[in-house]
Amino acid sequence: MTVKKKTTTQPEPEPENASYYDMLVSSDVVSWLEPLRRKHHWRWRPGDLKLELRSSVSPVLPWNYTVSGREDCFLWAEIMFDNMSSKSKFQFVPEYCHGCYKVVARPKTLVQLFAIEKLQYALGRPAKCGIEVRTYTPALYGSYWYNRGLEAGKECYKAVREAVDADPVLGPDVHVYLKHACTEMERKYGDSDKWDEITDEQRKTEKLITDHIVYDPRLQDQPPHFLRHTHRRWIEWAFQNGDESYLVFTGGKPIEKPPVTYHEEDCDD
Repeated sequence: MTVKKKTTTQPEPEPENASYYDMLVSSDVVSWLEPLRRKHHWRWRPGDLKLELRSSVSPVLPWNYTVSGREDCFLWAEIMFDNMSSKSKFQFVPEYCHGCYKVVARPKTLVQLFAIEKLQYALGRPAKCGIEVRTYTPALYGSYWYNRGLEAGKECYKAVREAVDADPVLGPDVHVYLKHACTEMERKYGDSDKWDEITDEQRKTEKLITDHIVYDPRLQDQPPHFLRHTHRRWIEWAFQNGDESYLVFTGGKPIEKPPVTYHEEDCDD
């Protein structure tokens, strides 16, 4: 009986006229992903040594993801952009994000936010809405519709603009606009119409990352108990930011009793 020798896969040096070290640096996916393991609940799983997410989903969300089918922003924005662009070597907008166009509507009050939520369900397009907790966004509330490609974005903008205009709670005064990818990407790399072209090196880097991570995409609808928690947070957010339209959802009762005041009395005696 012939016994086959056990072999292992190992990297082989490039030809003499190339730098083996440079090749290692340009494909060292362990160095790129190891910060995720240190900061979050990831592990290099024993079976195949891919990086696997081992955490639960937080119920403390500012958004209601009203219609599923939206982008897998966890992969592209959090892993590919936030993690990778923190390293000086990687300065790019992920390729998938180049094709993302969002229609944004800005409700001005909590009452309008709930009206937008209802509208998103009615339109049936991939969308989310909620409170804007980001300090660099000059708005209390936001709503987003996700589209692949500029032409799809323009078509969605027209549909949303018409629906908002016709809604008795919203109307033409609610700002609606079409933007490209995430605000965070424009903050880092400037105006989106001037972003660099996608290179083969970027595509290779992105493929190495996606080939070596394992996680469950968070694309499911929020169950009722999560949504109730989110709605409560919306109402408390409106209260703490001086939007008194929250009283519509509390039966007119303030969340906190106002203090006793004394300035109304005649203090000249």
